[in-house]
Amino acid sequence: MNRRLLILGGATVLLLGLVFNLPLTSSPSDGTGSDHPEVAATHRPAEPTPSDEDDQPDHEPEDDFDQVEPPRPDLNEVYGGIFNTRKLTGSDSVALTFDDGPHPEWTPQVLAQLRQHDIKATFCLIGKYAENHPDLVAQIHADGHTLCNHSWLHEMDLGEQSPNVIRENLERTNDAIRAAVPDAEIPYFRHAGGNWTLRVVHISEQMGMESIHWDVDPRDWDVEHERDDIYDDLVAATEPGSIVLLHDGASNQEEMYEALRKVLPYWISHGLDFTEL
Repeated sequence: MNRRLLILGGATVLLLGLVFNLPLTSSPSDGTGSDHPEVAATHRPAEPTPSDEDDQPDHEPEDDFDQVEPPRPDLNEVYGGIFNTRKLTGSDSVALTFDDGPHPEWTPQVLAQLRQHDIKATFCLIGKYAENHPDLVAQIHADGHTLCNHSWLHEMDLGEQSPNVIRENLERTNDAIRAAVPDAEIPYFRHAGGNWTLRVVHISEQMGMESIHWDVDPRDWDVEHERDDIYDDLVAATEPGSIVLLHDGASNQEEMYEALRKVLPYWISHGLDFTEL
C-alpha cells in the first residue's frame, strides 16, 4: 500500500513539473544573475551595501584642467608699473619699444635690423619729430610696427600740467602721426622719462591710449653707457614677457644700435620670440 502511494506521489510531482515547467534540479549560475539573455541584458549591479558606501568619496574627483592649461599671466604684474601702467606683455613674447624718434639717421637702421630678423616692435614717437619726418612714420607703419604717442616734445613734466594742457599735447602729437599715416591706430602712450601721474594715465585712457611702462631699461640713453654695457644689461635683464625700453632718437643712438645688432641674434638663438604691443 505504501509503495503504491509513493509511486502515485512521484507521478503527481512529475506531472506538475511538466505542466508548469518547474525546474526539477538546480543548475550552476553563469554569473549573469539570470538564465535568460533578455534578463541578463537588463541586469543592474546590486545597490551598494553599507560597507561599500563607506568607501565611496564624498564628492566627484576634481578634473585636471588646471594642470594642462598654460599658465595665465598675473595681471598684477602685467600692469605693475606706476599707477597700474603696463610693464609686461602678458605672454611669453618680448616687446621691443623704441622711444624719442623718428630720427633721420638711426630709425632707418633700426628698421632694417628688425626687418632682417622679422621682428615687430612698438615705436613711441615724439610729435614734433613725426611732423618733421612723416616719411619715417609712414615707413614704421608700413613695416607693421605699432605706433605710440610719446608727447609733443618729450615734456618730462607733462603729467603735472592741467588736464587741458595734457589733452592738447597728446592730441597734437596724434595729429602729427596721422598726418603721415591717415587713420592710423595709436593704441599706446608713454610718458617721457616714465614720470607718470594718475592724471595723465586717466586722460590718455580717455583718449583711447593705454599707458605703457617697461621692465628692462639698459640705459642706452646714458652717454657714459657704452655698447657692451648696454648689451650686457639686455642679456641679463630680458626674459619672456619683458617690455624693453630702447631709444632710436636719444643722444646715444650709435651705442644702442651696435648693442641691438649684437643682441638680436643672441636672443633668437636662445629661444626668445617677439611681439609688437
